[in-house]
Amino acid sequence: MNKKDVMNKLMCYEEHEIFYRNYYLNKQKDSFPLFLSNLNPEKLYSDRLIVPEINGSWNPTKISENMIDSEDVKKEIVLLKHYRYTPVFDHIHSFFELTYCISGSCTQIIEGENVQLKEGQFCLIPPGTSHNICVFDDSIIINIIIWKKNFEDIFYNLLRQTNIVSNFLNGALYLDNLNNYMVVDTKNDSNIKDLVLEMYGQFLEQKKYYNIVNNAQILYLFSIIIQSYEDNISFSNKAIQNNPIIIHMISYIERNFKTISLIDLAKHFNYSPKHCSRMIKKYTNLSFTDLVLNIKFTKIKNSMKSSDKPIYRIAEENGFNNIEHFNRLFKKRFNLTPNEYKILEFTDIKQ
Repeated sequence: MNKKDVMNKLMCYEEHEIFYRNYYLNKQKDSFPLFLSNLNPEKLYSDRLIVPEINGSWNPTKISENMIDSEDVKKEIVLLKHYRYTPVFDHIHSFFELTYCISGSCTQIIEGENVQLKEGQFCLIPPGTSHNICVFDDSIIINIIIWKKNFEDIFYNLLRQTNIVSNFLNGALYLDNLNNYMVVDTKNDSNIKDLVLEMYGQFLEQKKYYNIVNNAQILYLFSIIIQSYEDNISFSNKAIQNNPIIIHMISYIERNFKTISLIDLAKHFNYSPKHCSRMIKKYTNLSFTDLVLNIKFTKIKNSMKSSDKPIYRIAEENGFNNIEHFNRLFKKRFNLTPNEYKILEFTDIKQ
């Protein structure tokens, strides 16, 4: 599909959008009660249609992977058009959502803040962030979903850099109470718009290796943002600027997780080990040791999924020199041995 074909498909109203537009127009009329009376709650639910006035209709306040199409969950990145005229509903989700305004504009309420997106702007919302979105015209909005379990694998190299974007991403991954957002204004860069349209086209067509292409494209997209639009990035009122030291600490731990100690961390930031420990506990709700283990196990699980290396080798490459100690910690955390976990979680992926 070329970009013109993709754009034409995006502009066409899909079945859900036709229903929602009809709902929106009827809501302005005296005949609205009659319109509602003709709706079947069970069908609304099965079709995943949101009608706030009807009990039993679809009401996705917490959107997790088990609410997404099972085939899409197997993909590392999912691209969806936001259905125009969808009733506004507050929700949180368990994945990263990158919203891009292809044309027109939209309004989002994120953790109580009013965020306006215009053509050519992105908004990245981390997991666990309460928000809603309003699109009541012909504006075209694309949502790029990145599963949290795949996020670090896709952005492996980017997360090890020191810049405003990698600091935000590290904070979103590991800080417990940093629910915020990041807005990027690309000044309606036509090359970026073409890239997003290409990604959407790849996802629709699903040609051979399209997932590899999409993974490379999303990393390329973020690289362009860092290179050309770093000065056009803004954050929420609870933004990253309010917690600069802890963000830098997380990034430093992420880069040095294999060998880092609390003493190393304290020395690098000129704090006492006790002060560093308190800060980490305050912002991540984890001890220093548990935070480092979280990072190690995330990387190990990613390697289990993508590599055929022996598990003991993967453990060694991620900072575990004693395989028996690693096995005990893994079993304690996941209630499975590493081999059992790999078979249970990743067998279907490789087939």
